[in-house]
Amino acid sequence: MHIEIIFDAVCPWCYIGKRRLEKALALRPHIRVTARWRPFLLNPEMPPEGIDRTAYLIRKFGSEARVRHVYGTIGEAGESVEIDFAFERIRRTPSTVDAHRLVRFAERSGRATDAVEALFLAYFGDGSDIGDSGVLTGIGEALGLDPGPLRAYLTGDEDAALIHQENARAHGLGINGVPAFVFNRDMVISGAQEPQVLARMLDAAHEVGGGGWGGRYGAGCLAAGAPRRPGASSSPVSFAADNPPHPPASLCALCVGNLNRGGPRRTAEERGGAENRMF
Repeated sequence: MHIEIIFDAVCPWCYIGKRRLEKALALRPHIRVTARWRPFLLNPEMPPEGIDRTAYLIRKFGSEARVRHVYGTIGEAGESVEIDFAFERIRRTPSTVDAHRLVRFAERSGRATDAVEALFLAYFGDGSDIGDSGVLTGIGEALGLDPGPLRAYLTGDEDAALIHQENARAHGLGINGVPAFVFNRDMVISGAQEPQVLARMLDAAHEVGGGGWGGRYGAGCLAAGAPRRPGASSSPVSFAADNPPHPPASLCALCVGNLNRGGPRRTAEERGGAENRMF
């Protein structure tokens, strides 16, 4: 099974979503997965040097009290998957274009997932400026990447345009918040969903094998056993540069409720994608 994870490196819910996906995969050991990390820019207009974190958050949320409330909610969710967010250590909100480029560079050596984890740890654990090429080179070197070629890559502009293009494609697919998970290029679900929800998405994608469909039911309804609609679209989700994007099957509130076995609802954790438009 192929899973594309659309994320941003400054997105706390993306870090939580990564851990929850890992737990979901542990619940389904018989499903073999190939994962690919796709860029999303929560702050596409962020200057390369980033900006002061406190000023940025107050401008976004309106007050320090609101910031503390949001951090508290995220912190509780993080603890449930053994993430200890150290928000107080973060001094700058960085541009993440180069962080995504590091992931792309690491992918050449089969280390993309390791690079994503290292970026999350550096930013949310140590408060490192992951917009700084020196910091990023150090992260890559710790992963075993050759620092010389990596430094030259990061100080140049190779793949920078591709990062912006893939960000635009994600928006074109209707993905406006992250994390988002695309299963077999056909089924997509947004938000830091609970492991049990993601596991049932794995079941649904495994059952249909990427033969996708769209329309009023959505992928969650398919997981619940809804019939395939005659003539429904089977266009896959595609990020290929020479392929125009097609809208994926997606989850409505009812689908999320069915997957959660608790009726239609959206908790703060379930709407992680929407929350992350603010980070």
